[in-house]
Amino acid sequence: MIRKHILFIGYTFFLSLHLVAQNVVYIDTVPTKSTYQYLQLKVHIPTGEVFMQSSGLCGQSVSHFSCPTQDRSKPRVRTYVNSHGVPQREISMTERAPGSGPNTAQTSDHFKDGLWNNQYTYKACYNPDPNIPTELVMDLGRGRSRLDFSDLSLTNVIINTAFSDVTLTYSSANKAKMEQMKIHAAKAKIILKNPEYARADLISIQNDMGDTKVILGNGHHPGSTIFVQAGMGGCMLILHKNHPVKIVVRKGLLAGEEIPPNFVKIAKNEYANAAYQRYPKRATTFICNIDFGNLLVIEN
Repeated sequence: MIRKHILFIGYTFFLSLHLVAQNVVYIDTVPTKSTYQYLQLKVHIPTGEVFMQSSGLCGQSVSHFSCPTQDRSKPRVRTYVNSHGVPQREISMTERAPGSGPNTAQTSDHFKDGLWNNQYTYKACYNPDPNIPTELVMDLGRGRSRLDFSDLSLTNVIINTAFSDVTLTYSSANKAKMEQMKIHAAKAKIILKNPEYARADLISIQNDMGDTKVILGNGHHPGSTIFVQAGMGGCMLILHKNHPVKIVVRKGLLAGEEIPPNFVKIAKNEYANAAYQRYPKRATTFICNIDFGNLLVIEN
């Protein structure tokens, strides 16, 4: 029995060494200056998995990258002040040019080249300071992204993705009033859970060929407008029965819709649930333009 334990420990030790040898991990704590009143955060990840969640630490952000040793990618976190005096932070997995030196890297202008270099898989994780009002811009290529925007202070959000699936969740409200959230995908699966906590005036989703799912909970911040432009994919709306919602459907000849029978038709192509009848001024307006797919609405 003792020998088996020794063998198991030895195997685990060499397995750990093997895993360490296969991956390089970069961890960096980036201080946020107390003088920052506003921050523009730009994230450029051509391939791999992307994670984002509040650091929970006032004055600190943490970046964490993991990639294979044989990969030509080089993580970079750069903070600077632009010509207008606004602090900017740029996070990117840049591609070293073939034959270049170890300190030479391509800039984010070569994002499209990195998009097709999918032979390696790496992870990029960023935990921003939750107390700094931030404008977020994300450029994603291939892979998947899991973004938890709970308890952050986001004022504007722009997410552009080619083929990277995006799951964006909230479990608590955004600390700042958000002007707009825009998501554009070429072909990706997009899931938004509890987007009412974003406290956004407008949430706009354009998904050219992928499926889109929006889940509205019984949150305390309804009243925004959610606009979905679905091209070749389908759209699903799941909502809590106590969340007041008005649905506006604009569909093409080859598109379909499935709306619960308890929804009341209040105008041409407009439907409302029972909660809307009680609290129309607090309602979320859900507008769906669908060309070829199907709109499915589920209330529970």
